[in-house]
Amino acid sequence: LEIEEKSLILNIATGSEQQKLDYLEDIRQGANRAYFLYFQGQGRRATEQKAAARLAMTTLLRRKGRTLDALSRSLDTLRERLQPKDQALLEELTAARTRLARLVFRAGGTPESLTQLETQIEALERQLSNQSSDYQAQAQPITLTSVQAQIPAKASLIEWIRYTPYQPPGVKQAPGERYAALVLKANGDPQGLDLGTAAAIDRLIQEFRAALRNRTLGTAELKRVARALDQRIMAPLRPYVGDSQQLLLAPDSNLNLIPFAALVDEQDRYLLTRYTLSYLSSGRDLLRLATPSRPRQGAVIFANPDFGSPPDPTTESRQADLVNFTFQPLPGTAQEVLAIQARLPQAQVFTGTEANKKSLYALRGPQVLHIATHGFFLAPAPNTPRNTLLRSGLALAAPPKTASATEGILTALEASGLDLYGTQLAVLSACDTGLGEVLNGEGVYGLRRSLVMAGVQSQVISLWKVSDDQTHLLMDYFYQNLERGKGRAESLREAQLSLLKQQPHPFYWAAFIPSGAWQSFK
Repeated sequence: LEIEEKSLILNIATGSEQQKLDYLEDIRQGANRAYFLYFQGQGRRATEQKAAARLAMTTLLRRKGRTLDALSRSLDTLRERLQPKDQALLEELTAARTRLARLVFRAGGTPESLTQLETQIEALERQLSNQSSDYQAQAQPITLTSVQAQIPAKASLIEWIRYTPYQPPGVKQAPGERYAALVLKANGDPQGLDLGTAAAIDRLIQEFRAALRNRTLGTAELKRVARALDQRIMAPLRPYVGDSQQLLLAPDSNLNLIPFAALVDEQDRYLLTRYTLSYLSSGRDLLRLATPSRPRQGAVIFANPDFGSPPDPTTESRQADLVNFTFQPLPGTAQEVLAIQARLPQAQVFTGTEANKKSLYALRGPQVLHIATHGFFLAPAPNTPRNTLLRSGLALAAPPKTASATEGILTALEASGLDLYGTQLAVLSACDTGLGEVLNGEGVYGLRRSLVMAGVQSQVISLWKVSDDQTHLLMDYFYQNLERGKGRAESLREAQLSLLKQQPHPFYWAAFIPSGAWQSFK
């Protein structure tokens, strides 16, 4: 594993995103052996078990989300030390991604033209990666000790992993992938255990997500579903978490798509009432977040874009209509702007026709970026784009005199090229902004991944179609708490607790999750 890590540092420093993913896949078997050694090897001597736990946790911290980490560090390095040739490459890549998005959504491209453009984008990614390869190769090694040093005193880092158990010669075992988890605190050795088959846990996740989106479901039935999932993925870990008040959650696979705050514990309490929760791609994120970049401009708000559509009084969701490419006005976002401006009086505001992609591309690392609009995520289907980052995004105002509303769509692929290096918080106040296609060990391919690549330190994102009225109320509470100096994750938690008192169903208060840095602004 040490040999593989040295090779990985050198190989992942260059190449496109797909090449990095391919290389990680080539060496996945070594990681699976480390997980199998610990999770399936219970009963050995205590000293051996501790050594196996440390090996499994170190491997997990080094491998999980490694491609995203390499991409974001590469782009951050270029933005920090930007040279004219780097700027030209970044602009060329952004333009190519925009052309690809336009071709896909306007259905104006042939398969050959799309393939040619995708090939060009991959070549540009390789060039940009190579520009910062020296820095990548010299990056400090990822160790258990270095990550542990960044965990707060009364917090626990929980790393989930979906893995395929190694099959030793001559040993029979049940086939299939499994979920497991490891808990790490500021002091002591990691502890964890195998949680069971992925298929069984995925069924519970699917049932839980359906219950959360069903506003008519009774509280008792919803809590039954939430409790069943908690028993499989959280209850076994609580002895290791102990009296921790804060949980740093690094889910894997489909666990990325649930709000842990809406799980129910043994005392029939939502976890929201028990812990401050914040989400990470991997515990390794703590190393990057320990040295945050500085904002380069003040707060910026995008809200209530002019979609050119007549208002529909029956519309209450911030979900985009990508079948007809018509986007209904969102009056709640106008109220949201007024509430946020009271907390951020110096914020620059873009509404109506000014809330467009051109205005967004012109930003340079605002401290806070708040976008209140329609969001979307398209599940894989024969008629949807092959590139997963083209299947999620936001609806903004189309340029004046443009016939097609598709010109106002900002895809996650395009969002990854925004210059948000130094942005401390991005709030995507829209539907489905935390969704995307899940890749085991690499997180969610959607807007949340793109914002990390763009340089954002923390995010507030949604996991389902949110109510316009309830969302602007939640955001008002959230910014009130930030104004009082509370941490980013705690501000969202207290806002959700306020909504919980008014609306007991988690549909109304649990959709948004905090990702990345959790502390108050420095």
